[in-house]
Amino acid sequence: MLFRQKLLLSFIGMAVLACGAVGLASYQVSLRTQTESVRRLYALLLDQLARETDIRLSNIENTCRYMAADENLQRTLGQPVEGYGKVEFVEFMTRYGFPIINLLPVDSQVRLYVTNPVLPERYYEAARNPNPAPGDAFPRRFEVWQATRIAELPWRREMDSIYGYGTLWRQTEEDASAARISLLMNLYDFRTYLSVNPETSRLAIIRATVRLSDILPVSTLSGVRDPVRFVLADPDGQPLFFSGGVDAEQHAALRRNAGAEGYEALARTLRSGFTIEAYVPLASIRTEARKIWLLSTIITLSCMALFVALGILFSRYFGGYVHQLVQFIQHVRDGDFKSRLVPKTKDELYQVSMALNDMAETLDRLVNDVYVANMERTDANLRLLQAQINPHLLYNSLTSIGNLIRLNMPDKACDMVTALTSFYRISLSQGHELITVREEMDHATAYVMVRSIQFKDRVLLEKHVAPEAETLLTPKVILQPLVENIFKHALYMNRPIRIRLEACIEEDGASLSPHAPEPSAGSSLPEPDRHLVFRVSDDGTGMDPAMTDRLNEGGLEEAGVGLRNTMQRLRLKAGEGAAMQFASVPGEGTTVTIRLPLHIE
Repeated sequence: MLFRQKLLLSFIGMAVLACGAVGLASYQVSLRTQTESVRRLYALLLDQLARETDIRLSNIENTCRYMAADENLQRTLGQPVEGYGKVEFVEFMTRYGFPIINLLPVDSQVRLYVTNPVLPERYYEAARNPNPAPGDAFPRRFEVWQATRIAELPWRREMDSIYGYGTLWRQTEEDASAARISLLMNLYDFRTYLSVNPETSRLAIIRATVRLSDILPVSTLSGVRDPVRFVLADPDGQPLFFSGGVDAEQHAALRRNAGAEGYEALARTLRSGFTIEAYVPLASIRTEARKIWLLSTIITLSCMALFVALGILFSRYFGGYVHQLVQFIQHVRDGDFKSRLVPKTKDELYQVSMALNDMAETLDRLVNDVYVANMERTDANLRLLQAQINPHLLYNSLTSIGNLIRLNMPDKACDMVTALTSFYRISLSQGHELITVREEMDHATAYVMVRSIQFKDRVLLEKHVAPEAETLLTPKVILQPLVENIFKHALYMNRPIRIRLEACIEEDGASLSPHAPEPSAGSSLPEPDRHLVFRVSDDGTGMDPAMTDRLNEGGLEEAGVGLRNTMQRLRLKAGEGAAMQFASVPGEGTTVTIRLPLHIE
């Protein structure tokens, strides 16, 4: 009951929640009121921006219509020009161009594509293609080009469907990359427009190019703390111009869900069909509301401070003991079963502590019993395996040595005695369970040499040990059972067999040894960052695919006591980081791969 009374004290926090609810309600009311006010302000400013943009677009269109209706210009463009008349034509266009350019509300470039083939071209500069790069200055200029230059451009064909004073806004050639847009309009000879085909009456195509940043005066709304993001879209809804740090990818996200991105979306459609989109940061809208929230927060926090102080006193009273419980559980989870809790009170927590202590003691006893049992069973199996190997191998080896002596082959007899001595020396290894990789490879090599003499040198041995792997420690006698299986199952009549032993270090699936073969496909072995790898390969009879699958799935019962004991010892010494994989092709051979952690203790 005492612990339950302590829990009741936590309900003091309900008072804190009540204070917070009052403060939150006042904030929501102020936020809603202020947000609507600021939103209306931004809507009015956007209306002003749309009107200014509409005026600039209209001024550009009206200036181009003024040019199209100028009879003097029509006569000049329609008459033949020869000899000195070309100079007069250029002077006329120069005098005519400057006033037209100055009528435009922003820096613009006006170009006439004339259909009269005898008219000379007039350029702003000496170069024949004076197109400034997007980052260059954008001066006002007036030029005359031949219409043959644009004969194959898509927008040229669109102009065939525009008659009279109709206009067309398009991004042509370099306009898109330079953030510009062009107004296109046909200039007809209206003296023959109604009596002759309008196509033959066309004297020129007017192209007025302006920067998108000039026709969209975004400075109107750029003075806020968090700048507004502007987008100018064409009548088809495609974005043409971005301002305020937004790009095409961010604009797509804002169009999908502006609220999720932290913006309020506003839009206005202009008379020309363009649309101005404005994305106002919600942080800017709520700036004023935060001032109201500050006052309510101060009052709320003052009330909450009193209850928090009381909560701290009570939490110190029994919270420390709960922290001890958490630490104890963490120690048990990490495998430390020696930790014990020391109860300070006689409430329900005391009973929980005693139960946890009993659990830790039981787990410690069970883990020790299982560990000792596994160690004893594995050692017994290893001793049994060695006991089976030693007499049988020794008997066959001595018999072979005697036969070699009788056959007057003392060199081979001496080699066999040397290999047999090396095999038993490493097998004993002064009672150590862990030996170096170099010694383990020498042990397997000695076994192959002993057996190869018995099989009349039909065994070819290849061995490779990566220099960085030689001094690493490994459980002993893990390769000899694999090699023994080769002599039991892989030999085929009198056919020679090739055995390859390899030890290397692999990192992220890539072998650090230059001679390591590629790992087989479909491997499900664990891949630590760096591990020690043994491979035993032969080109013998191979195994049935079904048998290979069963062995890879853990069915080592069919592989014999040698492989089972080897895998158990690997798991016991190296933990779950140890794995054994089989890969075989019938008639081509078998490869057994052992993976171990780099450091085994």
